[in-house]
Amino acid sequence: MFSLVKPLISAFSSSSSRTDFRGCAVTPEVLDLEEQPSDWRESFKACADRKLELLCLSSADLQKQIYGKLYQNRSLTNNTVQEVWIGMRRSSLNGEWFWVNGDSVNSTTWGDGEPGGVEEGQCTIMSLGNGTGFEWSDDDCCMDAHYICYKEPELFPI
Repeated sequence: MFSLVKPLISAFSSSSSRTDFRGCAVTPEVLDLEEQPSDWRESFKACADRKLELLCLSSADLQKQIYGKLYQNRSLTNNTVQEVWIGMRRSSLNGEWFWVNGDSVNSTTWGDGEPGGVEEGQCTIMSLGNGTGFEWSDDDCCMDAHYICYKEPELFPI
């Protein structure tokens, strides 16, 4: 299969010395920071076309795991990527936030004053730079930004 999407950082794998809080992986998780910016809808589609999902950070443990890997590998981006789309949206029906993979919204890392009102944005963007601690904000879904595609690891059955 030919893909026009080229990851900037690709496939953090089980060969890493960092322990995965979920256990031993048979196949490693895939965490691709994509090089070509797109709007939120195209980012979602590009991930889905590769049988990945736009990164959904639905638990504090997963956030800690992913933030650690992103922080550890920030030098690979040469600090040029400052923000990325993640897989959280605001419902146009009721204004509630939801993860596109269906997970519950339990733990969030919204920045100060975020999220704003419905008129300020329907999609979630995550900061990667300037020591902000990977804070989220809502933004216009039509804006181009880098994005992260993700696939959970397949864990060794117990």
